[in-house]
Amino acid sequence: MSAKSSNENLGCLAMPLGCLGAYIIVALISWFINDRHDMSACILYLSHNYPVFFMFVISLVIFPTAIYVGFSMKFTDNVNSIKKTFQEKKQEVEQDYKEKSNILEKEHNTKLSKIERREIIIKNIINTESPFKYSATLIADIKSALYADAESRLRYKSHPAVKAADEVKKIKESFKQEESKYKELLYKYELLFEIFPELEDYVESDKDLLDMGETKSFEGLIDERKDYDRVRDWIDGDEYKKLSVTQRNQLALDRYKNRKKSNRTIGLEYELYIGYLLRSRKLYVTQFGIDRGLNDLGRDIIAEEININGSRTIYVIQCKRWAKDKVIHENVICQLFGTTLEYKYTHKSYNIANFIPVLVTTVQLSETAKEFAKHLEVEVRIIPMGDYPMIKCNIDTMIYHLPFDQQYYTTQIKESKGEFYAWTVEEAEKKGYRRACKHFINK
Repeated sequence: MSAKSSNENLGCLAMPLGCLGAYIIVALISWFINDRHDMSACILYLSHNYPVFFMFVISLVIFPTAIYVGFSMKFTDNVNSIKKTFQEKKQEVEQDYKEKSNILEKEHNTKLSKIERREIIIKNIINTESPFKYSATLIADIKSALYADAESRLRYKSHPAVKAADEVKKIKESFKQEESKYKELLYKYELLFEIFPELEDYVESDKDLLDMGETKSFEGLIDERKDYDRVRDWIDGDEYKKLSVTQRNQLALDRYKNRKKSNRTIGLEYELYIGYLLRSRKLYVTQFGIDRGLNDLGRDIIAEEININGSRTIYVIQCKRWAKDKVIHENVICQLFGTTLEYKYTHKSYNIANFIPVLVTTVQLSETAKEFAKHLEVEVRIIPMGDYPMIKCNIDTMIYHLPFDQQYYTTQIKESKGEFYAWTVEEAEKKGYRRACKHFINK
């Protein structure tokens, strides 16, 4: 018989015995008092009647013992019940902890694996000579993370949806592959435009792209365009035939100025506008960003001012024409300050008194950027975009260049030689300049 069964049996016997002892005690006392009417007589009777005395003493012992045993057994049962409940709850908590711990460990390992994979991709981007594929893969991984999270939630929730998780996984893999292909082509496409801006002339219409397909090489393509009047890109055939050269060139320029522009063109035109304002103040201006392209080191304009005492001040200018909702942050200020220092140290033997970094922009600065500009002594000018003369007049060849002409951005205008920017085609032609084309035939 188990200890628990013994405790239960003792508990069952203790209460009746306690009740019996109490009953005997009460009955004896009541009998003595009712029959003898004298307590001293009762005591005397008990001292001479040993069986009754013995029964009375036994009752006095049984009664409290039985009560104690009964309550003790009840208390023990409650303690055992509490212990049992505690053990059950403990097992439940441990099991729940174990399950959640396994889920967290799986998620941690999955995310760690992704991080390690991305680190490998980043290293490959840095070290490889063909980074487009790796860059595209990294972007695809980041964009497909949403699917990965959805898959993880479905697979490891309290009531797993394995089939749904597998389906999301298939969608994620398919999306990642297509996104990677798209990004790789996009990066190559954008790089081609950076290296060969002329290509932008060919992608606006399907006909131009088909015409490109008949050309054997890029050099051949450029050669074929040499005798092509780019004015035709801005006016139709009838207008081209009916209008004079001056009229059609001016009309093409007007339409070019009012066209929808790429971000690159917006930036270049803002640099030219700021250059125009500086020349109006009699500063010597070098359109450094336009001349150097991607290698401008953050210097869009180098402007030189000759002071009254003959000393020279160099302004290293960065131009930012951004959308109205954008804000200039401190990284722009730091880059401009750093590139000005580098320019100063490489030109310290040129007898220049001051090198001043200047940020010219159309938008506001963040509070942090303002603090950086103040402490680094970077001048900030907020200047909205305005109109400026676009026609470049080169005195060596007596040719004027319109903004859409092939050599426009590579042609430097030196006012010290008498070269200038004209507002209109008529102004340029009256001073003896002509378009930068060999010959055009009306067809």
